[in-house]
Amino acid sequence: MSAIETPHIEIVPVRKANALPAICNLLNEALGELHDLEYLAEIVDQPSEAMIIGAYVAAKPALVGASYVIRLHAGMEEETAPFDWPTSEQYASDEFVCLVSSAVIPSFQGIGIGKHMAQRRIRWATTMDCRWAVALCWESGRERTSLPLLKRLGFEEVERRTDAWTGMPCPVCGDNCQCSGVVVKRGLG
Repeated sequence: MSAIETPHIEIVPVRKANALPAICNLLNEALGELHDLEYLAEIVDQPSEAMIIGAYVAAKPALVGASYVIRLHAGMEEETAPFDWPTSEQYASDEFVCLVSSAVIPSFQGIGIGKHMAQRRIRWATTMDCRWAVALCWESGRERTSLPLLKRLGFEEVERRTDAWTGMPCPVCGDNCQCSGVVVKRGLG
């Protein structure tokens, strides 16, 4: 898509449950069947704990991207934690948020939507007085992943995980993901 054809995109927090099925479908199609509609419904009702973002073509409106961020807490139950990784306890405090999932439909990739969704989640974390943001970036071998984008936004690699997604569904590997992951971290102050 050339700069002349680039439509106006609105990056907005999602606060209504009726928008969640489309967001859940977009995330699952792009990233594998990892996202649960009930979980998204729970976090959309907790604006001080999480924020779900939708990227919409303003003229239509049509959903072209989705992402979310959650605040991390010590003692989070496994089903509410954004991912299961051995070092998560070191990030489990009110000072940390996790940029969880982010996806943009292929025909709208490369025009800055992912960057603007990441920046919007970082702004939310700052308004919640969080000092750090972390993410577990998927290394799938696909052309566009979040790792280069987050590095451009000031995130630094903390840890590489070869077993980051083992046993999870994956659009690249199938039912048992073998993709690796990279934990990244950035200060927000």
